[in-house]
This record gives sequence, structure tokens and C-alpha cells, in this order.
Amino acid sequence: MQSIKLFLFLIGLVFITDLSAQDSSKHIITKKIVSGSRIILDFKGAVLSDTVWKRLVISGEYGLKPFSGDTLTLYKLSEKEKEKRMANLENMPKPRESKAFIVGENFYKLKTKDIYGNKINSKELKGKIIVLNYWFTNCPPCRMEIPELNKIAADYKTDSSIVFIAIALDDAGEIAEFIRNNPFNYSLIAEGKYLDNSYKITEYPTNVVVDRDGKVYFHAVGYGPNTVFWIRKSIENIRTKFL
Repeated sequence: MQSIKLFLFLIGLVFITDLSAQDSSKHIITKKIVSGSRIILDFKGAVLSDTVWKRLVISGEYGLKPFSGDTLTLYKLSEKEKEKRMANLENMPKPRESKAFIVGENFYKLKTKDIYGNKINSKELKGKIIVLNYWFTNCPPCRMEIPELNKIAADYKTDSSIVFIAIALDDAGEIAEFIRNNPFNYSLIAEGKYLDNSYKITEYPTNVVVDRDGKVYFHAVGYGPNTVFWIRKSIENIRTKFL
């Protein structure tokens, strides 16, 4: 059963929709495999999308445990279980690297404006840590990771030496419409295809951390259970280096 739980945790890396509010004190969702298809039920028996339980699991706040037969139930993790999960993430290999970047190389010049007209110039950001996300609004794994990226941005909100930038393929109107119901607390750049093309970025999401010297420190493509962990770890490693 432990292997089943781990497997289900690892496959929770795909298309996620908005998370509905649930009572974490109860068995929130049960998952039952029937004739090769997945049926997800909440504690009242209502059918839910796969994306709901996957969002909960990958958030690191919930786990899966046996319920009955092939049915699993989602439950709130204890603080001890969260610590164990973090230890497991530490031992996992790094996420798959993007083919568009090379660690140690200079990050390209970025001179543009965000959707609110604020100027962004990488030359003026020298000496800061730059955390970048390449995405587009109709990309399911991109949407999935946004709440977790927001948590990182919130944790470093008072640190002016760290800048969070998201470069989207969409135009400003599409982004504005998207963030009405899906807040994304990075500086948002629209119509970034020309920026993506300069680095031949073809897979989304792509995440990059640039160090204070303007060099690529970390980069990864896709969204896995340890992607956000490594973004945060990279930020902390750079901060520690310059203390």
C-alpha cells in the first residue's frame, strides 16, 4: 500500500483546476478505480474531478491512505508527516532540466514592461536574485503550480533582493482575464514569445533561478513534486552564499 500511495503522489503532476474549499477534519475525498477509470468522491458521495485531489496532494498538505479495497482516502498531513515528506523531497533527484538553459551561463538581457507598464531591465537587476517562470494561461501544469509559486513569492515579499517574473505567451488582456480568478503574484510580462524564442523555450512551464552575478543557477521544465522545493532551495543557496 505504501508503494501505491507513493505512486499516486507522483502522478499528481498533471492538469489541475481551482481547489474547492473542503473540511480538512474529515475524510475529504475517496478515490476508487473502476474498470480502469478513476471516480473521485467527496465525503458526501459527490463525484469530483481528478484535478481536485491531485491539487491537494501536491500542495504538501494532504496525503493518501488505504480506505477499503482499491479505494484510497485523502487526509490532512500531520506536522511530522510534512517533515517526512520534505525529507523525501530532499532525497529526490533534481527536476528535469530545460534544454534552453545551461547552469553557469549568463542570463540573456531582459528589457521590457509588465502588464501594468512597469519597466523591467535585467541590467538594473544585477546583484539581485531573479526567479522566472515561463508559462501560458491554457497550460494545465502551469496553472497547477501557480499557487505554490505564489507561496514562495509571499515568503520573500519583504526581501527586495529577490525579484519574481513570469513571462507568458498570452497578451495582456488574456492575462488580466485569467488572474481575476487565478492570482499570480509575480511581475507578469505579456506576449513573451519573442523572449522565449531567443532561448528556444518550447516546453512549459519552465522555471529558472538567476544568481546575483546574472548567471543561471537552476532551471527545470514541467511541474513535479519537487519543482517548487528546488526553486526555494536554489534561492536559499544563493542567499547563503552572499551572507
